[in-house]
Amino acid sequence: MTKVYGYYRVSTELQAQQGYSLASQVQEIESYCKEQGWQLVQLFSDNGISGAINDDEDLDLSKRPGINAMLGSLKGIDKIVVIHTSRLWRNVMAQALIQREIRKQGSDIASIQQPTFSVFDEVKDPTAFLINTMLGALDTFDKMNTVNKMTAGKDRKVQEGERGSGNTPIGYMWTVADKKKVVVVDSDAMALVKIIFSKYLELQSVNAVAKWMTSKGHLTQRGKVFTAPSIKVILGNRFYIGELIWNGINYPANHEPIVSKVVFGKVTAMLERNKHNKKMILV
Repeated sequence: MTKVYGYYRVSTELQAQQGYSLASQVQEIESYCKEQGWQLVQLFSDNGISGAINDDEDLDLSKRPGINAMLGSLKGIDKIVVIHTSRLWRNVMAQALIQREIRKQGSDIASIQQPTFSVFDEVKDPTAFLINTMLGALDTFDKMNTVNKMTAGKDRKVQEGERGSGNTPIGYMWTVADKKKVVVVDSDAMALVKIIFSKYLELQSVNAVAKWMTSKGHLTQRGKVFTAPSIKVILGNRFYIGELIWNGINYPANHEPIVSKVVFGKVTAMLERNKHNKKMILV
């Protein structure tokens, strides 16, 4: 069954005389929903709003608690039933804002006196189309601005030797020091990392290392068995020698290295040799 909200509003004595009184709106909304076979879930209203209200105030939905509450709880509601769309807005900006919010929630408007109206028909209204395009551009601008600020923040942290956020590689963990989150060595997991590097130099195969780790019952951070790809990721992670990579650039980090640069260099060289030999065999 179609679930709907009802909304009514009266602002002047003249409108009341023209049949827009609160009581008449409620009665007509309830009758209309019954005729359509719709479930009227709730009625919202903004009573006694002055007809002298200016456009800025009409746009400030916080001064219209009824519509504000209704728009904030539209999930699962198919339509908003009104006598006329003039009950919802009185200027094109308010119309664009309210229609946009209703569309975002996947709902629509059922206007008793405008049976063909739909918030999804903005293409028929050039003004609404223009305003909504502008609002969409502003949304995009705001998101881009937020991303740029976040990126700038990460740039600054990395340049200062700090890991910005996210999960740490196996061997490390987050802790709080002086009310600040920092990366420190996880002593138990650190031992596993050292074993993985030493075993690779011994066995010279990521597959062999993965099988050895499994045979000893060692598991990853997520409690899963080690695989060749997961071993390879660990062996190639420069985080273990105290470096951070951001936008293709290496930065010295503040955290304690687990692996020496000499060992890391030997492992990197062996990985490259094995990769080259594998290509030669395939050819």
